[in-house]
Amino acid sequence: MQPEIRRVVIFESDPRGHAREWLTHILKAAERQGLRNRMVLLVARELADVLPVPLTGGADVVALSEGEQRLCNTGSAFQRGMAKWRVVRRLARRIGVDGAFFLSLDHLLAPLALGCGLGKNTSVTGILFRPTAHYDAFEGGTGGAGAWLKQRIKRDFVVRALRNPALSTLMSLDPYFPDYAQRHLPGGGKVVPIDDPAPTMPALAPEAGETRRTGRAAFLLFGEITERKGALQLLQALHQAPVSLLRQIEISIAGRIDSGLEERFYRLLRELEWGRPDAMVHVEDRWASDAELADRLTRTDIVLAPYQNFVGSSGVLIRAAQYRKPVICQRFGLLGQLVRDFGLGIATDTSDPSRLAQALEIAAEDRLQGTACVARFQDFLNNREAETFGNRVLEAAFSGNHNTTLRLPSLNADGLVEPEKMVTGVPRLVTRMAGRLVK
Repeated sequence: MQPEIRRVVIFESDPRGHAREWLTHILKAAERQGLRNRMVLLVARELADVLPVPLTGGADVVALSEGEQRLCNTGSAFQRGMAKWRVVRRLARRIGVDGAFFLSLDHLLAPLALGCGLGKNTSVTGILFRPTAHYDAFEGGTGGAGAWLKQRIKRDFVVRALRNPALSTLMSLDPYFPDYAQRHLPGGGKVVPIDDPAPTMPALAPEAGETRRTGRAAFLLFGEITERKGALQLLQALHQAPVSLLRQIEISIAGRIDSGLEERFYRLLRELEWGRPDAMVHVEDRWASDAELADRLTRTDIVLAPYQNFVGSSGVLIRAAQYRKPVICQRFGLLGQLVRDFGLGIATDTSDPSRLAQALEIAAEDRLQGTACVARFQDFLNNREAETFGNRVLEAAFSGNHNTTLRLPSLNADGLVEPEKMVTGVPRLVTRMAGRLVK
């Protein structure tokens, strides 16, 4: 019989993205189930400051120190993973918890693969964002030799982590990975699916969506505009597109342009304005509120998600489906497979501007209306309720662990495992590469 989990620490060091929303779902579920007084939130300072007291009442909220947060969020993936493990282990020993749930477990693959635990009978559970061991089976290809090598090495880390008796449950945001793991990986029975919850749709003003009528098909690229988002390839596609297409479409890019991308992005944009005057591109280089994003999604026809060999899931597909907007997306990996399987739009080689331009032309012709994608948005959104997500997390976090005693590895002055004392025998070269490859 597995021991009862009496107290759980929930950890998140990154205040960006999903963290606040997910913690809200979990805390509401804990309130419904009377579990808040058995929870400790060990979170980034920004999260500790914004979680409302009525929501956290009964739960202990511990903010990471500035130094802890820096170590957990900077450096290689291997260094971040070891830092997160060390911080949680320290708290677990100090206050006595018998379960730890990581909102993002990807970086923890390294310490788990090295045999690290949090103490006797202390279970580890969490959410894996980017499993890739099964990508060979997808129609979108492997993403090249470099991506294939990363997939092979990450698969080895996942296998070693699953062998770690401290790991109780590994929840996968990728719906295809649990079946693959259960069929092909030792210990794959620990892998279970969990659906990324759909964000709350804000109420719109009555006039929302009424002012944009240019006669052109409207495309929207939104979110944090980083290299992987494909904004450069989008502008290059517009450079190559025929004039007839440019006169049919308008492109909106809404979101903060990453500092490492700014110079190249605005250079391409200026060249487009000078050389292709028929192109209509609107850029809002700033963060948008949920209400502003909802208004933009209401006004658009097609959502752009031209990621560049991006690994893992994306909230862009969920947002687009909520507003019944088809997407143009990469063909590689999970995103491409979801678009194909659920009929959410067009999956193409978005790293090739000419292919991207072709997809824009196809979409502009009929705005992807009348296709199977329109009828299947709801299928894609099923089981993505916030309440379901919160309940599933608590079910995993408070389930019993595998009752074993772990031998903890020795650490050096930086809190890293000494290579000669790695308890699973992971080769020294692989651990040095882990910071680059376990992503």
